[in-house]
Amino acid sequence: TPITSAVASDGTAKASKFSFGSRVVGPVTAVGTSTLTVLGQTIDIVAATVFDSSTLPGGLADITTASVIEVHGLPDSATGHILATRIESASSATSYKLRGTLTGLDTAAKTFNIGGAAISYASATLKPSSLALAENLVVRVVLATTPTSGVWSATTVGSTGRDATTGTAAHVRGTVSALDSTAKTFSVDGLKVDYSGVASVPATLANGVEVDVLGTVSSGVLVATAVTLKEECRGKHDDRFEVHGAITAVDTVAKTFTLRGLTIDTSGTVTYTGGTAAGLVVGAKVEVKGSVGSTRTTVLASAIQFER
Repeated sequence: TPITSAVASDGTAKASKFSFGSRVVGPVTAVGTSTLTVLGQTIDIVAATVFDSSTLPGGLADITTASVIEVHGLPDSATGHILATRIESASSATSYKLRGTLTGLDTAAKTFNIGGAAISYASATLKPSSLALAENLVVRVVLATTPTSGVWSATTVGSTGRDATTGTAAHVRGTVSALDSTAKTFSVDGLKVDYSGVASVPATLANGVEVDVLGTVSSGVLVATAVTLKEECRGKHDDRFEVHGAITAVDTVAKTFTLRGLTIDTSGTVTYTGGTAAGLVVGAKVEVKGSVGSTRTTVLASAIQFER
């Protein structure tokens, strides 16, 4: 998720911060034709799902109940599932990780649930130490790799709060929580958003949905000028895809480059913003939009924006 510090006249922005957080890192316990179960979470494989071409070249066929994987995706508030955007192998993981909404909090037993995962925080470090656990709080947990009687032991429970500097233009993406339709506020992974000045707000705005928010930070609050739903992965037949990062390899003959383990194909019609095809070199930071190729390990680029 980028927090941008300035927006240029050509529509490009200089990012002051990026974070790429996965939803879950853990063992696969069930494999279906279009679903996986990982740490008690149901993962939906949808049209926009891509697999890391370097660690899972065979896509879904490479995943078994012996696999440990890392899943990036969006929460589906209607089903409670995770709609996967990207899946890669995490076979060398020494701990498991999970991000989601805390439910079933038992302060006496020091347990809570995230989806279908029962978690003990009896021996966990809270980050920050002042963190107050509560129902429906969005948290990140780090887990020991062996459960006890079906309960996972957390070593760390952390807030998903974000840093924000007063006066910066901001573009954030994340999950809505703490929606207050009277005060016209909500939180995006811990960052409070004031949408009272937004003329048109999506009618389906609700806790658990994924949003894009544009605005300006004031005293730690993002004062929104626009709120839109993050739709890339909502539809089961929607193959739009977006990925940010620095280019790690380029093949000028094949007209492809590698970005965060994905092969980006630029052989079709591509709209460039802030640069040209000649700028696609190792180390260049770009945002790519496109569709998922038939192998699910390639993204067919339709738009590329250079990020400063």
